[in-house]
Amino acid sequence: MDESEKRALERLRRIELQWPTFKWVLLTLGIFNIFSGASSYLRHNDQALGLILGLIGLIAIVTVIRDWRGNASRKLLLRLYKNQ
Repeated sequence: MDESEKRALERLRRIELQWPTFKWVLLTLGIFNIFSGASSYLRHNDQALGLILGLIGLIAIVTVIRDWRGNASRKLLLRLYKNQ
């Protein structure tokens, strides 16, 4: 295994260890973006900003739901390397 592959593997390990905390941060930011988008859309009459913020918030929440227990590909790669 060359040096770039080792760095990539370490980066994957670090991301996997940080995910339990980061998922709550991402979920909070997603909810905040949806409410900010709704506020911009309804109160400030700025439809473009409201839709963009709402979409970003929705993407963040969907990402958290999809990867709630960790990213499957990342977990598989780490497990395969560990068993090697």
